[in-house]
Amino acid sequence: MLFTGTQSSEKYIKPIYGNVGKYTLSEGVELPYFVSSVSIERVMDELKIAEEYPADLENKWALTELYQREVDRERVKADMVAGYLSDPNKLKFFNALTVVLLPKSEEEKIVDKFEDSTAGDPPIPYDGNDPTDSLWNSTEAEKVNFGGVQFVRYGDQARLRWDENSVHAVVVDGQHRLQSLKEYKNTMTAFTTKIKQTKIPVIFVLISEKAGFVAKNDNASQSIRSMAREIFTDLNKNAKEVDKARELVLDDWSINAKCIRTLLTEETAKDSLDLIPLSLIRWQDSVIRFDSGYYLNSLVHLDQILTSILNIDYPVDPTDYKDVKSFVDSINQNLGCSNSSGSRSLNNKDHISLSEHLESEYVDGDEVIMPLKRLPASFLDAAVNGFEMHHKPYLIKVLTEFHPYKRLIEYSRENDLIEGSFGKFFSQTKNHQAQLRKKFQAENENWYLETIQNHIDVIEEFKISGKNQYWAYKAIFQKAIVELASEIAFTHSNENLNLGTVDTFIDYLNRVEEKGILIVEAEDESLNFPVWAFIATNPGDGKIKVNKTTLENLKAIIKLGYYISRHYSFNCGSITYPQAFQFMRSKRNSPEWAGCSEANKALFHAFHGKNGKKIFHGSERFDELSSDVIEKEVNDYVKATVKLLFVDNLNA
Repeated sequence: MLFTGTQSSEKYIKPIYGNVGKYTLSEGVELPYFVSSVSIERVMDELKIAEEYPADLENKWALTELYQREVDRERVKADMVAGYLSDPNKLKFFNALTVVLLPKSEEEKIVDKFEDSTAGDPPIPYDGNDPTDSLWNSTEAEKVNFGGVQFVRYGDQARLRWDENSVHAVVVDGQHRLQSLKEYKNTMTAFTTKIKQTKIPVIFVLISEKAGFVAKNDNASQSIRSMAREIFTDLNKNAKEVDKARELVLDDWSINAKCIRTLLTEETAKDSLDLIPLSLIRWQDSVIRFDSGYYLNSLVHLDQILTSILNIDYPVDPTDYKDVKSFVDSINQNLGCSNSSGSRSLNNKDHISLSEHLESEYVDGDEVIMPLKRLPASFLDAAVNGFEMHHKPYLIKVLTEFHPYKRLIEYSRENDLIEGSFGKFFSQTKNHQAQLRKKFQAENENWYLETIQNHIDVIEEFKISGKNQYWAYKAIFQKAIVELASEIAFTHSNENLNLGTVDTFIDYLNRVEEKGILIVEAEDESLNFPVWAFIATNPGDGKIKVNKTTLENLKAIIKLGYYISRHYSFNCGSITYPQAFQFMRSKRNSPEWAGCSEANKALFHAFHGKNGKKIFHGSERFDELSSDVIEKEVNDYVKATVKLLFVDNLNA
């Protein structure tokens, strides 16, 4: 029941009574809270989960705010309601719900700060017939009102009300508990008198200076939404294991997570020429694959890519000096900046190097005196800056300018999928998607087909047409080309000009793609077997072999094709392809063409295995062949396969 005490449009809830406290564990911060035992019916009527925000295509969500919006309804129904609340033999107990009061606009949208209420304080007592509530009108009580919240404090005791027209009371810890109570009520006609006696502990976090909230100067401009997100992160990230996608959204200590966010737009339904649109990323789950659906990429796959190219050697034992030193060295090498001696070093804003910090704070001689488990806070921003300087440029180019990806992005822009209804639709929770689909299809029964499904079908044809699967959208292939781009643009960028730049590499990939062989099932009359057999697919059934060897094989054949094409163009076509191929087999050329002979050796072994020998020569005559004959035939096959990736008009 709602109580106003006035004839205005405000809808203040009935007062909640309890106790007040505050956390002062952080220097310069005071975070007040109010704790109360609230009846089960009021909990369900007056508290909200994030999914209960009104469904609206205009809602945009920053990546860092996509943390608390999706409720696992199957878990709620199967485990929490059927398996727990409905079991008559179970003792029922819930931990406290944690609630943040969030200001909202007249359109029901969350806004960044509380505005002063125009109607003033509601009267105390809320009801003239309630003598107990009238005691809170004492002149000794401290009364504050902020944006539709009335908070009265007397010593450690307090009274709380809020206007439901201007305030959302959102659960930031315990949303599944709250939803399970609501689902449980739906399983019966009404709560029994006995159940109505239940009271749920609720902690209200009060993020308002008028209620006693004090923030550091550098946090004073933060929105209430961002502070609510921080509270959620602290409560949930370490309390239980979270899925990888959510961890990447939440974790503010992970180097990978913070670096990934620099690649993406900050919110859904927003485009950028310099970043990957979040609306085209598979961020809703922890699935690596993006070879179906409308996705350009997967959040978890981006994490795997960064793990590979950053090559950070995290300490297995944070108390072991060699482990810790190796960790610091890998950070310096991959995220630091070059100094006058040619080495790399990560420096914080006070110009202290990570190595110096290690020696002064964590070790004494060769003994670790304080475990080093993660990058110290003062160096984390520097590490992200190093990523943006050294790695972000080539990553963005490969992931958006390779023609298969560029075509998907261009189609999305031409059809307003990123910022239009399509992108806005997939920004919503599954529950809100269902509501919106029902709403719009009531007006136009073909709405989903025309606005959503038809575009998904077109995009899926970019990835697979009939039986043809395109390598560009296979995670293992993308990882291979990104690792090669990293070698060219970062690892060997200062050694010589032979390897070119990420631009020349992408130009090469685009020319190869035009030849039509970047298809999993590709065949060519020059070969006895499909192009990618033995290298990346099983010769029998054509399925992709997803393992480390396949990744190295893919890198090897693309590297050789690129190197040979560049070497040929350097010589203005005065050499033959066989001569260029033979050049790359020699170890003596590896210093100038990084890893060329090793790449050839990897492909040789791919075709020289037991199955390869039988297929090439037949199991009956295999034993009759000399090793020289076998080696020649395998090398000839490798040469013919690599030739398919040779681009003879590549610009030097």
